Amino acid sequence: MAEAYPSPADTIAGSEDIFHPLDAVARELDGSISPPRAGTRKVNKRRLNKSSEDYPEPTDLALTVGELSLDDLLIIPKVLFSVQTYEYCGFTSAVASRLWNLFQKNKDEFPEFDDPEHRDYFLSFAFAFIDEVSEPSAFQDQDWKGALQTMGFDSRTQDAIMLEEFTDLRRTETASFWAKDTVDIRLGGLEEVQRVSWERSQQADRRRQRSEREDRPSITSRIPGMAVETARDAKQNAPGSTVLWKGLAQHRTAGLFTPENTVQDFRAIASNPPSDFSLSASYYWAVDKEIAMRYIKWASNKMDIGESVLLRLEIANSLLEPLQAPVLQYPSSLWKQHIYSCRRQHVPKELRYLLSKTLLIGHIGTGTTAIANLRDWREIDVRHTLRRKSDNGIATQYVFSGLDGLDFLNEHCFGSLAMYRSGDQDL
Repeated sequence: MAEAYPSPADTIAGSEDIFHPLDAVARELDGSISPPRAGTRKVNKRRLNKSSEDYPEPTDLALTVGELSLDDLLIIPKVLFSVQTYEYCGFTSAVASRLWNLFQKNKDEFPEFDDPEHRDYFLSFAFAFIDEVSEPSAFQDQDWKGALQTMGFDSRTQDAIMLEEFTDLRRTETASFWAKDTVDIRLGGLEEVQRVSWERSQQADRRRQRSEREDRPSITSRIPGMAVETARDAKQNAPGSTVLWKGLAQHRTAGLFTPENTVQDFRAIASNPPSDFSLSASYYWAVDKEIAMRYIKWASNKMDIGESVLLRLEIANSLLEPLQAPVLQYPSSLWKQHIYSCRRQHVPKELRYLLSKTLLIGHIGTGTTAIANLRDWREIDVRHTLRRKSDNGIATQYVFSGLDGLDFLNEHCFGSLAMYRSGDQDL
């Protein structure tokens, strides 16, 4: 099997600066980034976008950081693992300083990390701080805001998480889940900038060594699995097949594809419990493209840099039909009992047969913290269902469960998965 495509952190392990030193010099000369000051740089946001990196518009190249509007200007850390990065990830300066002090003082306490600047080590202090805060009620937005503030997030980050347009999506998971998600995707965006900068420097070095300019594929074309088309172009139907969708941050697809653009391992996109229909790592896909596109749009609103992608999975109906997947729909008692049990992570004996199914098909739940805190599954009502915006119908998901679900995907779907950029269009 081909070697996995390395994550940005793995590609440049041991390096600290986000911009490669040689690339930084070139960038400062062309005015797309500023010299570092107080641990940060001003950068041209449009030049950090990968598509404009490959096909720059004249307006992108004409303006230096000193001439940019606030909408096109970003302030990012100079060094990937730093107090400035904790701030960039959304924490107030006071909380960022506290987390950084813990990071520096406790390196020897984490021998499982070979590199003390491993991203998991860096994130562990932020995640532990988040976990100290009690979960708010799913349907009490004011409680959510209070929890996010107690977690140490600045007002801008709170607002991004609490966008009213995505209230229903937010309620599909806990406050701590989305808080960690926001920190992770913002760090992932910086890692992607770092990967591109260091690769760009390597390309320039190869050109210098060969003493001639060569035509090389664009940086973005080498991202394994990425289609040329954008998400808008992804076809929603395929005769004789079922088409499923998933929206997520691009850096979370590391390891999903090989450099030859074939699927390497679906475990890269597993969803861990607690979840709607399983007690183990499983694979959730939306039936409706619009649901995945809304997740992409929300993720894009939560990160200043980085990219969201759409995964399209096409499976022949002849492969799905033998699985005889149970269909769980609201308002059936079975749907209510199973989602209630899975969210509480205690499934009674009479429902455990569902956990052994390779595939479950069912309505998507929301208000999941409220579900877990209910006294009885019979209290679940229509508020706990995720609706499509297009027709107010209840959205449906396919869940490939546990190891059997993973085996099915790896055996039958390795050639039918495509990844699309979100694109710049209005999602």
